Amino acid sequence: MKLRTRILTSALSLILTLSLLIQPALAAFQDVSPGSWYESSVEYVYSHSLFSGTSYSTFSPNDNMTRGMFVTVLYRMSQPDSQPTSTRFSDVPSSAYYAAPIRWASDNGIVYGTSDTLFSPNASVTREQICAMLIRYCSYMEVQLGGDGPVPDFDDIETVSSYARDGIAICLNSGLISGFGDDTLRPQATATRAQVSSIIFRLGTLMEAQGFTVGTERKDDWKMILVNSSHPIPEGYADTISLKYVENGKYIDARAYADLTAMLAAMRADGCYPLLNQAYRSHAEQQAIYNNRINLYLSYGWSYAQALAQTQKEVAYPGTSEHELGLAVDITSNYNASAVYNWLAKYACKYGFIYRYPAGKTSITGITNEPWHYRYVGRENAEKIQASGLCLEEYLGAA
Repeated sequence: MKLRTRILTSALSLILTLSLLIQPALAAFQDVSPGSWYESSVEYVYSHSLFSGTSYSTFSPNDNMTRGMFVTVLYRMSQPDSQPTSTRFSDVPSSAYYAAPIRWASDNGIVYGTSDTLFSPNASVTREQICAMLIRYCSYMEVQLGGDGPVPDFDDIETVSSYARDGIAICLNSGLISGFGDDTLRPQATATRAQVSSIIFRLGTLMEAQGFTVGTERKDDWKMILVNSSHPIPEGYADTISLKYVENGKYIDARAYADLTAMLAAMRADGCYPLLNQAYRSHAEQQAIYNNRINLYLSYGWSYAQALAQTQKEVAYPGTSEHELGLAVDITSNYNASAVYNWLAKYACKYGFIYRYPAGKTSITGITNEPWHYRYVGRENAEKIQASGLCLEEYLGAA
C-alpha cells in the first residue's frame, strides 16, 4: 500500500495546490457545507459549466450520478462543435438533454451501450464504468494521464470487470480515483454527484495544466432559474425582485420590461390584439388562484382528491409558480386568440420569451399545454431553447 500512497500523493499535489486558487462557486448551494471534502470540487465543476445545480440553491451532492449525466459532463468538458441528436440507442430520445452527448461519445468510441440497442441513460453509473469511460475519453482527447505502473492491491481488486481493468489501473495510478479506508475499491458501487465532481475536478486541472480549455466559464444567469413542482422558489427570492408596471394592471421584473413591451408592440404592429392577462403574482395571489381552482371543481360535484389532482395539472402550487418570479406572462386576446398564440410560438423567442408549457411535454413540466404562458429567459437563451425543441427542464438537464 506504500507504493499506492506515494503515487497518489505526488499525482494529487498539483491538484490540491491549484484548488486553493479557485474562487467560490457562483451559486450559493445550501447543501454544500463550507469546508466539506467536496466543496472545492463543486466550485470547480459549477464554475466551468460542467454541472448545474439541481435547483437554484441545491447541488444534491449525495444523489447518484446517472450514465446520461456522466456522458453529458464529458461532452461539456470537450465543447465539441457538432451537436448531433439522433442515436442508435432506442432508449435515448432525440429530445433528451443527453442525446447529443451520447451520440458524440458513441461516435468517438468513448462509450458503449448496455446492449446493442440500449444505453440505459438513467441507470446509476458505477465506479468501474466511470474509469472505462475516462480512459477512452482521455485517449480521444489526447490527454496524458501518466498512469503507468502496477495495479495497486485492494482486497476486492479481483471483482473488477474485465472491460474495466485497464481503466481502473490507469485511473488509480494517475490519481483520478482512490480506494476506501477499508482497503476496498468497490468497482460496482454507484457514484454520487459529489464523488464524480471530485474525479472531474482532478481530471480538469490535469487537462488545464496540459493546455486544454475545460468547459466554459459560467456566468450566473438570473433569467434561467428553474421553478417547478420539484424546484420551488428560493426562500427570500421575492425580496430581490424590482417590479415595473407594464399595462392592464400588470407588473413584471424590471429587467424583462424592455423586451416584453417591445414584443407587445411588435404583435400589435403585425395586426394581433394581445391582452396581458397575467404577469407577476405575489405568493398570496397564487395561493388564492390555486384554492379557487380547487373550489371550482368541487362545485362540479367532484371529490376533493379529483379536484386537487386536476388543479395540480393546471395551476402551480404556491411557491412553485413562475409568476411569482416576475418573469412569466400569460398573453391572450379578446378578439383572435389563435392568431396571438401562433405569433408567440413563432416570434416570442426573438424577444427573450419561451413557450414554457408546450404540448407533448406535460410529463416533464407537470403542467398541461398552455399556449398563452411565456417565460422570460433572455434573447440569446430563448433562441437556443427554441432551436433545440426542448422544454426548460430538458434544456437545463433537470428533466
